[in-house]
Amino acid sequence: IASMRDITAQKRSEQAIRQANDEQSAIFESATLGIAFIKDWAIVRANHKLEELFGWSPGTMVGQSACIWWADSNCSSDGPYADIQQGRVHYSTQALHRRDSSEFWCRISGSAIDPQDLTRGSVWMFDDVTAEHEAAELMRTAKDLAEDATRMKSDFLANMSHEIRTPMNGVIGMTELLMDTALDAEQREYLGIVKSSSEALLRVI
Repeated sequence: IASMRDITAQKRSEQAIRQANDEQSAIFESATLGIAFIKDWAIVRANHKLEELFGWSPGTMVGQSACIWWADSNCSSDGPYADIQQGRVHYSTQALHRRDSSEFWCRISGSAIDPQDLTRGSVWMFDDVTAEHEAAELMRTAKDLAEDATRMKSDFLANMSHEIRTPMNGVIGMTELLMDTALDAEQREYLGIVKSSSEALLRVI
């Protein structure tokens, strides 16, 4: 006794599923960003770029806690997971640690597979932005130095202006008093030049 059943449709479905999985794996492994699938705060899957980014050998990150990326003080499900738990996509730039404990800056984004069921896990992407962060820090430092230099110059000019203005007013005042005394024409002309020059310099100051 024999029985037969046409399973062509089933085989086609299985083949389509395998093809889809192969395509997803190809995309997952060829991505220029580090990608991780995390479930219950444990790494379920990590692509080659992520292992390279954090300095781990192929396959050794799987099963590890995601805490391996953060300093102990920052490793908490209330940190990056806070947005996920509230049904939002998480975006941030943080200082992370490689396997050799060296620190680098990374732009992180993460989202839940199903915001209504967090037990299904979440997908995270990591991008090394150390060079970008250092360039921004250099720009901030240069800006602070420029502002300090401008402030020092302004203070210097204000102080010098005050220090010069005071004796210049004295010169003008004494010249005016002297011009009220008996003077010959030549002396009065010289004092007039001193007074007008002093007033012109005071306007410049």
